[in-house]
Amino acid sequence: QGAALYYANNPDFGANFRYYLNDVPKTLKQQRTEREKKLFEDKKPIPQPTQEELLQEQNEDAPYILFTITDLQDNVIRKITSKPSKGISNVMWDLKYDSPMPVRMSEVKFNPVPSSGSGRGRRSSGGMLATPGTYKVRMDLIVRDEKTTLSEPVEFETKMLNNATLERDDREDVLAFSAKLSELVRVMRGSQQ
Repeated sequence: QGAALYYANNPDFGANFRYYLNDVPKTLKQQRTEREKKLFEDKKPIPQPTQEELLQEQNEDAPYILFTITDLQDNVIRKITSKPSKGISNVMWDLKYDSPMPVRMSEVKFNPVPSSGSGRGRRSSGGMLATPGTYKVRMDLIVRDEKTTLSEPVEFETKMLNNATLERDDREDVLAFSAKLSELVRVMRGSQQ
């Protein structure tokens, strides 16, 4: 009695960035539909959008949040995008560098927040693991090609779990080797495209 099988998914691995947004920017189409709805409620005539306005709406990229992770020397380690939503949200960094693989365009339109997972058109799982140490993260909001800084760089520290069978003292050497190997893979993959 009192014993039962319980299982759950493991928590996401990496650094968790939690943030709060008071307002979410609207796209041109959302702004137009809100104006039209108000005019409809007020029983006023709704103006027909011009061809240029409709084309601008169609070609507009959705607003997104850009997290830029850098080391203490301001070398960019990874850029992560997230769809802005009102209230408290969080995004995970899997403690990996950007993938060295070339970009494959699966869609004609730019998608700042692609679906996660693997396969064609999906977000890459990243490159090599970052070494334990101090990093910085900056948060920017991108709306219609305009960047607004939401947070100046904030320092955070990553630590190694104490579960390694053999300790390594040469982490920087391993990182340098991994960087050379990633560049080689990137060049080879790029030449195959």
